[in-house]
Amino acid sequence: MQIIVYTRPNCSPCIATKRALQRRGLAFEERSADEPAAQALAAAHGYTAAPIVQAGSRSWSGFRPDRIEGIRPADAEPKQAQPENFDIVAKTSLIMGLWNYTKILIHKSTRC
Repeated sequence: MQIIVYTRPNCSPCIATKRALQRRGLAFEERSADEPAAQALAAAHGYTAAPIVQAGSRSWSGFRPDRIEGIRPADAEPKQAQPENFDIVAKTSLIMGLWNYTKILIHKSTRC
């Protein structure tokens, strides 16, 4: 079974989904949520949140640990090696996303 995760940059649920898949030892392919295939999947199922995950014939959107737990490792492809600095990159992306969100909130609260 092929697992495809359509993600957006600095997306906390996307990062959490990828980590959960890695912890379970499930191989997945990460793609941009801006791809036509992701847009078609979102339109067909009414998905409005990232990430969009397609695991075989099943799909869902958002961080869904219950769905990830439902994937049997025997059905998935073997796990591919991740770069040594994956956790650092993921944490940096999360921090930068929170920083940008904080700047937006501060900007909105100081406007008249």
